[in-house]
Amino acid sequence: MTFTMTFAVGSLALVLSGCTSTADKQKTTGSPDCAIQKAVDALEKEPFGAIDLGTPSPFETSNVKRIISDPSAVPALVSAISSDQLVKVGYAAYCLELMQAPNGIKAARLKLQSLQDVGQPDYRRFFARNCLSEYIDAVSKLRQSSGSGSTHAAKNDAGQ
Repeated sequence: MTFTMTFAVGSLALVLSGCTSTADKQKTTGSPDCAIQKAVDALEKEPFGAIDLGTPSPFETSNVKRIISDPSAVPALVSAISSDQLVKVGYAAYCLELMQAPNGIKAARLKLQSLQDVGQPDYRRFFARNCLSEYIDAVSKLRQSSGSGSTHAAKNDAGQ
């Protein structure tokens, strides 16, 4: 579990952050461990790859490779999709796509919808929208190729 505490004294502020995690707690709650959570949080600082028509693309940095190698990162990545940090949102969707993890599809659709008509054009918004769209498309194709025409897959696609 990560935490942040802020103490203000006059005009000074002290911010403490850290995490608490034990192996037993990890097994019972299913939450990502501290190192994975920190790696997911650091996605906001990842550099962009090539830029195509004004939209930057993601690429596999060492942090991304570390995250996608650990299946326990999926809950933290799904949670990151709801973030207001758009680079983090994009990279979280990118990681989930590389992991072929359908768990974040509902969150991705909601976030993509919320980013459709918001304010002035912004390369970070374009990046997040592009990554979310590609993740959603990849999950849809994965389901089609695996013959997931079942009711369960249809419910998941509908966000239920």
